Amino acid sequence: MDKANQLLFKAPEDFRFVDVEQGSDEWRAWRMSAIGASVGLRAMNFSRALFDHYTGVKIQPDFDNQYMRHGREHEAAARFQHECNIGIDLTPMCAQRGFISASSDGVNLDAGRGCEIKCLNLLNHEKHVDGDIDAEKYHQCQQTMYVFGFDSLDLVLYFVDPGDEFDPMLHVHTIKRDDAYIAKMVERLTEFWKRVQAKEWPDEEKTTLELAGNIAKPEAPAIVVGKGVPDELSRRASSLIQGAGSLKVTDQRSAENATDIVKSLRGLFRKLEDARKGVIEPHREYITQVNNLFKSVTEQITNAGDSLKGRLGSYQQEQERLRREEQRKAEAEAQKAAEAEQERLRVEREAAEEAARNAPDAVAARKAQEAAAEAARQAEEAQAKADEEKRQRELAARQPAPTRGMAATASTRKTWEFEVTDINKVPRKYMVLDEKAVRAAISGKDGKRKIAGLKISQKETTVVR
Repeated sequence: MDKANQLLFKAPEDFRFVDVEQGSDEWRAWRMSAIGASVGLRAMNFSRALFDHYTGVKIQPDFDNQYMRHGREHEAAARFQHECNIGIDLTPMCAQRGFISASSDGVNLDAGRGCEIKCLNLLNHEKHVDGDIDAEKYHQCQQTMYVFGFDSLDLVLYFVDPGDEFDPMLHVHTIKRDDAYIAKMVERLTEFWKRVQAKEWPDEEKTTLELAGNIAKPEAPAIVVGKGVPDELSRRASSLIQGAGSLKVTDQRSAENATDIVKSLRGLFRKLEDARKGVIEPHREYITQVNNLFKSVTEQITNAGDSLKGRLGSYQQEQERLRREEQRKAEAEAQKAAEAEQERLRVEREAAEEAARNAPDAVAARKAQEAAAEAARQAEEAQAKADEEKRQRELAARQPAPTRGMAATASTRKTWEFEVTDINKVPRKYMVLDEKAVRAAISGKDGKRKIAGLKISQKETTVVR
């Protein structure tokens, strides 16, 4: 009897056992033929990157990080301890129902029991032990139960302290089958897989509007909802900080103590960083999905706006050119009229002056002089008026009228830009020293010790290993 037929009566009719070793090339090829439990939530949320992966547009390399490597290293030990606790053997197994698959970390077909093992960092371990299970792990368990036909699945949480590997912590949550969630899951995965087979991505705007509200958001991390930094790390931090603050380094013994404290502080810092990253990590995919979902539309909006602004700018530039041409013509006509007026007044003044010189008597001469003075005054006023009108025209030329719509106003703005034509002629005050290049040049025993304009000296720092 093969393994598929060993399942209890709950086994789905379309269940198929897949005889591949997890992590092998055959296993990777099989994963391309179905939606696995580890990526099922992304498929439900219509991840474009996952769609491109399955359709061959952009194959994603196997993702790996320190947490995944840590999990692989301790998975066998966690499974063994769980087997001892429940009294049955568990075997890693791959299976699928149609295009939906699961790679379980441990299954006993005779008992109809399976498990999903998670070797987490301390913060995530404590969070999940408290029942704060994130959406990705919850989905993985539900999809595994759907494929194998289980009514429940053991979520095995396993933590190994790097400083004390002989005392690991193991906790088990029994996740119950959620038929309502599974029904929604199958519906969403079916729609996603149809798109993959047809190589047809949904309409961008429709996808954004319809799917944005359906993204399964991970639960808020424990550190945000008031649980804070894990007690063990917090107590250790307080103790070390207090010790570091009060320690006076006055002799060899206190120096040795200071060395040990510095190393402990550095180790604790790394643990806190791991804890912080552990909080962030489950939410990266969710944030990426949301950003990509809306980016597909916002990019179109930005491009449409930039394109239209470009056409609007071209129109405004042409209107400005036409306006300046009209202004130039008006300026020429005004200048011509002003010159003609000045010429007329000059002729009148000169005639009045000539009359004054040729006047037969003093009275006539006085009247002629008054006429000449009046003509000169009028000439000055005409010139002043012409100058003011020119100034107003120049002011108007610097402030073109904006384009006013029903809801907005578009205008042009002038800014000063530059381009480098000869870097050697640029004044020194606009230069910035490349400190990174300098440090690289002087580093090491063979580094430069003389650079014109720089004083190079050696600084001693304390290094704790």
